Amino acid sequence: MTGKKYTPNGRFKTENKLLAGLQILNSVTAGLEEKLQDSVSLEKTKSSVHRILHSLYNLFRSLLFDITLMEVTDYSNACKMAADYVKSKLDQDFVPKIGIVCGSAMQAISDLIKEERKEILFAEIPSFVQNTVMKKSPSKLIFGIIEDTPVVALMNPCKYYEGYSLRDITIPIRVMNLLGVSIIIMTNASASINPEFKIGDIGIITDHISFPSISGLNPLIGPNYSTMGPRVLSLSDAYSFRLSKLAFKLWLESPELNKRKVNLKECTYFYSVGPTFETRAECEAIHTLGGDVLGCSMVPEVQVSRHCNLEVVCITLVTTTAYDYKKVSPKQAALREHSGASPTISDSYNSSDASEIHTNTRIGMSRPADVCTLVRLLIKEL
Repeated sequence: MTGKKYTPNGRFKTENKLLAGLQILNSVTAGLEEKLQDSVSLEKTKSSVHRILHSLYNLFRSLLFDITLMEVTDYSNACKMAADYVKSKLDQDFVPKIGIVCGSAMQAISDLIKEERKEILFAEIPSFVQNTVMKKSPSKLIFGIIEDTPVVALMNPCKYYEGYSLRDITIPIRVMNLLGVSIIIMTNASASINPEFKIGDIGIITDHISFPSISGLNPLIGPNYSTMGPRVLSLSDAYSFRLSKLAFKLWLESPELNKRKVNLKECTYFYSVGPTFETRAECEAIHTLGGDVLGCSMVPEVQVSRHCNLEVVCITLVTTTAYDYKKVSPKQAALREHSGASPTISDSYNSSDASEIHTNTRIGMSRPADVCTLVRLLIKEL
C-alpha cells in the first residue's frame, strides 16, 4: 500500500493525503482573507466567515472519514503481515491450537514448553509494540508442545498505561487467531479487593467490571473490519462457561493440587488502567459493586479475543491486597490525643495483620507453580 504504513501507537503515514488537505486548507484561508477585505458590512463579513468555516468543517470531515477508512485497512494488513512473518519462522505444519497469555508473575508457565520450542521476540515482529516495564525480560512469543498440544505463549504483554493504544497492545491476540488458535488461556496476578480472598488464592475469573470500557476506552472503538469480527459484540459470555467449569473439575480431581491445598475460587475481576493503585474509597466502592480482585491487564485482550470468536478462560493469582490495614481516621487520632490517650502503633498499623500479610506474601509467591499445574491440566484435557 504505497504511501500508507501502519506504525505503533496507531499513527499512519499518509503524506499524499495530508499534502492535498494542506493545499485545500491554504486555498480556503486565502478565500477567507479575500472575503474579509471585500466585505462592505459586518453582517456580510459574518455571513462569509460562516460559509467558509462550514466548508472547512466539511473538508476535514471528509478527510477524517478517508483517513479512518485507511486506518481500518492498514490495521488489518498490519495484523496479517505480522502473522505472515511469524509463520515464516515456524515449521510449515506447526499450527498452534491454544494460546496462553502469561501475565505478571506468570513467566514460569513458559517452562512448560520444552518440545519443539521456538521463541520470537516482539522486536522482530512487524507492528508489535514492546513491554517497557519488564526490560530484563523482553516481550516474546514462545511456540512449542505441551501435553501433545501445539501452543503459543505470549510473554509479558504490554499494558495501556505504557502509552500505547489499546489496538496496538492487542495485535498479538489477533495474530494468534490468524495463526490458528481457537482457545485462549489468560493468566495474571491481581490484588484482592474482597477480604475473603487471601494472598495465595487462585481465582477463575467468570466476569469483569471495566469502567474504562464503559467510559469509552475499548480496543473495538473505531471503524470495524468485517473479516475481523462483528461491529457490535456481546460480552455476556466473555468467559467460557465450559472451560471455567473444566478448570474447577480438574482442580477437584487433581491429587497434586489438593495435596498443596490450593484454594481455587470463582471471582469477578475489576479492570483499572493504572499505573496508580486505588484509594481506600475506590476499593470500598469497587467491592460494593461486586469486584473481588482487581488489576490493570487482561480485559482488552479478552475483548479482542471474543471479537475474534476465541474461547477464553482466565486464571488469576492473588499476590497482594488492595484493601489496606485498618487505620484510625485523622479525626479519631486527634480526638484520642485530645482526650489524653497515648497514641499506639495500632492507630495506623495492625501488627497482627502485618504478620499475616508477610506470611501470605511468601505463600502467594510460591503459587505460580500451582497455576502452571492447572494450565497444564487444562491443556491436557483440551
